[in-house]
Amino acid sequence: MEIEVQIGNSEIKKQIIDEVSIVIGDYYDKENGEPKYLIPDDFKQAVVELTEDQTYKSSRPNENHLVLGKTIRDKGVIIINPVLFTEKFDSQIRSTIYHHEYFHFLYELKDREYDLNTKHGQIKSFLDFYLEEYGALRHGINATKDTFSTVTDRLVWFLNLMAEGHYENIKNKSIYYQFFSELILKYKYHQIQLNDFLRQIFPKVRSYTLELLSFSAYSESLNNELSFQIEDDELFTTKTRTIAEVLDSYGSKEEDILNIDKYLGAFGISLKDTVEGLWWGVHFIENQENEK
Repeated sequence: MEIEVQIGNSEIKKQIIDEVSIVIGDYYDKENGEPKYLIPDDFKQAVVELTEDQTYKSSRPNENHLVLGKTIRDKGVIIINPVLFTEKFDSQIRSTIYHHEYFHFLYELKDREYDLNTKHGQIKSFLDFYLEEYGALRHGINATKDTFSTVTDRLVWFLNLMAEGHYENIKNKSIYYQFFSELILKYKYHQIQLNDFLRQIFPKVRSYTLELLSFSAYSESLNNELSFQIEDDELFTTKTRTIAEVLDSYGSKEEDILNIDKYLGAFGISLKDTVEGLWWGVHFIENQENEK
């Protein structure tokens, strides 16, 4: 496996190469090839050069989120953010990122066709969007626990940090709840048409869902070591938390995908098959009717 390190002196470079080699080791079947690990001196610039995407951002301050790794699948390269080699992070934290990105490298992208005129097709399309990232998050943590005999306090700190960051995002009413409730009111009072409503709401639902799944992956890995209290609100309820359970069973119990009705309902969306085709419904979300 090729490992290129652009930071540090020769001794540090060797330490990093040895660490990646030991952590990854023989954990994966190499018959599908191996990625190249790149630890650049400038993470963002490395991603921009390999993807040719000049709009790429490695930090998203409005989302309390710093990108720690990036897999360029078509180039066979995994880029690791050099910030991980500063004093705040240890080998177990880095291991979660090494394995997380390896999962992306191995993930088989399939050309899926969906009948978007049916409820089943819409839901499968929705869930498939999240399978890879949720799987990578869980795999990175689980593979690290497989690799090391005990978990360090530093890793527990990191998992709590990530869980709390995503939790704060999903609890930010100005980002999500206000957006959903205001958009529903616009539709209810005929200020926008259904197509415009769906076009505007689904990107925000996707963003919220990724935050929620990230929170679920990190918090569940901590068992009883979560360092902060969680509380329900208008969106963060047992209804929305079912999305992780649906993805956990997705593939083995495909009929369970229809249980996502409760999840979409939390955002004021419902859908059903009718003799005239797919029907979309829009309704007030929890407590919203009392706020009008």
